[in-house]
Amino acid sequence: MDIITFTNGLRLWVKQMKHTRSISTGVFVGAGCMYENKENNGIAHFIEHMVFKGTTTRSAYQIVEEMERYGIQINAFTSKNHTAYYTVAIDEYAEKCMEMLSDLYYNATFTEENMAREKGVVLEEISMGEDDSEDKCMELLSQAHFGDDILALPILGTPETVNSFTRQTIDDFMRNYYTPQNTMISIAGNITKEKAVELVKKYFNINSIHRDPIVFKKDRAVPSKQFFKKEKDIEQANVGICFPSFGLTEKLSPASSIIMNMLGGGMSSRLFQRIREELGLVYNIYSLDMQYVEEGFVNIFFATNPSSVKQALKAIREVILKVREEGFSEEEIKKSKAQFKSAIIIAAESSAHLMKAGGKYGILMNKAYNLDNRLNDIEAVTADDIKKALDFIMNISLSSLSYVGKPIEEDLLEYFVKGE
Repeated sequence: MDIITFTNGLRLWVKQMKHTRSISTGVFVGAGCMYENKENNGIAHFIEHMVFKGTTTRSAYQIVEEMERYGIQINAFTSKNHTAYYTVAIDEYAEKCMEMLSDLYYNATFTEENMAREKGVVLEEISMGEDDSEDKCMELLSQAHFGDDILALPILGTPETVNSFTRQTIDDFMRNYYTPQNTMISIAGNITKEKAVELVKKYFNINSIHRDPIVFKKDRAVPSKQFFKKEKDIEQANVGICFPSFGLTEKLSPASSIIMNMLGGGMSSRLFQRIREELGLVYNIYSLDMQYVEEGFVNIFFATNPSSVKQALKAIREVILKVREEGFSEEEIKKSKAQFKSAIIIAAESSAHLMKAGGKYGILMNKAYNLDNRLNDIEAVTADDIKKALDFIMNISLSSLSYVGKPIEEDLLEYFVKGE
């Protein structure tokens, strides 16, 4: 299914799923924390909260009560590069979902009273993240890796920035980014293309004035290669390791994902087998591939007894150096591809998953999500692609590191890089 573009730049992607009785609808806006600055950091996430606090036609309670009356799930999320508002419902309520999302998108009131109350909610959300040692470790890792780059900014903002928000802060940000051309509607489920177009035309102003969003461009981040730590009186030490990687649009992006799966994506992965099964140093260890449009990063996380941190770091370093030198076997690559394809196909049976995939591909790359193409991209990865990607991403000299746990004096990044 291709993307439909209306006269004012608003886009629509539809995936009909005749075998299901559900329908998932999302409104995706190309605006996340990487479109902010140090003064308004967190405003994209705050707006996401505020649109649910009341519109010109409904109070905050009426929004959620009306959705729950029909068994409709309604929610939203903010990422580094986009914000999404979405519903999941049975197919007979497709129009109700579209009308509600339209009301939130166009008619949110942003009253001073609601803003003051919601600031408290967001501050509690920030505090909750501070108390979650794993979340805090990964946030510090992003800051250690990106340094002064805009991608180091936290999605939630800081207590200082959140408390500074005014109605003008909201208006300025929305005027720049909540534009038709910067908005994507994604629908998956038991609905035809014709019906989806009809509902968009009815509830979204497709003839509004075309307004280009502010063009956002940034250079690729230079790895900051820093060690950030936060001391907390907890039993386990939480450690994150980060390396630069590829973005969604880059050729070796699928190879990077396959590598991180082989390295720490499952119980048969190299890191799980070595650090947990053979050495017994951790309960939890994994690796992730985080991809933005034109750049990305990969990370490894583990939690262990404070006395075992250096031993675990040394063992992880040895695993990385070994795969850089020897690569992965054909069997490992084949197995990782099978795991990826299986996960993608199973997820694609969910209308909610397809709606989110369609919205993400559309808003970030102006590209229609296609399941077969996604599977083909994975299958097309060669051993040579794996080697090239390994040479780029598994470079210990470009790593950054974060730590949350009991007080330590040593520079763990220096120890990890040198191996001693």
